[in-house]
Amino acid sequence: MSVEQTNLAAVEKWAALYNSDPHRMIDECYAPDPEVIAPEELHITDSATFHEMERAAFQAMPDRHSEMLSTVAVGDKVFIEGVMTGSNPATGAPLKVRWCSVLTFVNGLITEDRTYMDWSVFKDFVRTAEYRDVSVPAHPSASDISDFYDLSSQALCELWDESFHAGYFLSDDDDSSNRVAADRMTDLLIDRLGLTGGRMLDVGCGIGAPALRLAGTCTAEITGISINKAQVDEANRRAASGGVADRVRFQYADALAMPFEDATYDAAWAFESLIHMDRIPALREISRVVKPGARLVVADLLQTGPLTPEEQELVRDGLERMSASPILTEDQYRELVAEAGWEIVEFLDVSKHAVKTQRRMIEAVETRYDEMIERFGPEVSELMDLMLSPAGLLPQMGYLVAVLRKPL
Repeated sequence: MSVEQTNLAAVEKWAALYNSDPHRMIDECYAPDPEVIAPEELHITDSATFHEMERAAFQAMPDRHSEMLSTVAVGDKVFIEGVMTGSNPATGAPLKVRWCSVLTFVNGLITEDRTYMDWSVFKDFVRTAEYRDVSVPAHPSASDISDFYDLSSQALCELWDESFHAGYFLSDDDDSSNRVAADRMTDLLIDRLGLTGGRMLDVGCGIGAPALRLAGTCTAEITGISINKAQVDEANRRAASGGVADRVRFQYADALAMPFEDATYDAAWAFESLIHMDRIPALREISRVVKPGARLVVADLLQTGPLTPEEQELVRDGLERMSASPILTEDQYRELVAEAGWEIVEFLDVSKHAVKTQRRMIEAVETRYDEMIERFGPEVSELMDLMLSPAGLLPQMGYLVAVLRKPL
């Protein structure tokens, strides 16, 4: 029996015991002191607390029932989609919520359990509140990010550029167009990637502009992923129009649970996409699908200095509205990268070259505000107001490009 077959059989037992005897499930299906994670909700690292949490959860909803809808095994991981039903303990109203779990196995036992669902439906479950990890800033869900780009993709193309990322300006006096500056930033990542052939992964591809520019410099097969289906469709249309659809493809996928085999790719980049994710699990998942020694080039926001309480609140509000994760300092970023298992080859603070991006964006919004509302409807006003936020003009808001390497 293969590893995948063994793990799928273990999942069947796991699912059955969840409904009938969750404590046996913990004892028989999990390794001692497993890591149990529900992003934005809880993080448990010992079996005793796991038992306590399940006891509280069962008391809160004794009629809960979970059903698996699909399972896929890839290497040491099993990806599961399912649905849970039960009753709200406060109101008695029926509940039905879909969920997705990524289970990591070692010798047939679960060592990591990462589950995604709409946790807001459990807001009345007071008995489980003490197990929630409220100290960790919330990270956006896949649906949050997709909703953000449903609203913003066309507007960003109009107001900035089809690349959806910061421009690289040579100086404060550089009057290059947004397109030229954005291409210059893309070229910086292309240079640091150093790719000539093989297979490359674009994590958070947008509508494909950077990947298609990369394709013009190398013979590599490029796969881009996004959790926004409209972006994927547009990116594939552009690849076909550019005559490179035979080796540049885009697909719908969640960067935290990618449908790829281990060690598939020779290189990867995350071009302003990690800001929309829980960075550590995202970096670990990228590490899983790239080969040992592979390079990962990251472009992300950077906090370059301390913020006052008022500035912190301004930044926090902007990040929440754009479905983004917290902005980190260089020291925090280096620690995070190391915790995720990557080595830093190069860390570039290019803030002075990117700062003009926000100024240009604000100028465009101020000039075309009424036109954009007329073209795209009142729904776009929220995005326009977000772009006008002064948070992006704070001198402590910077930009990084980092070259990472997966250890051999």
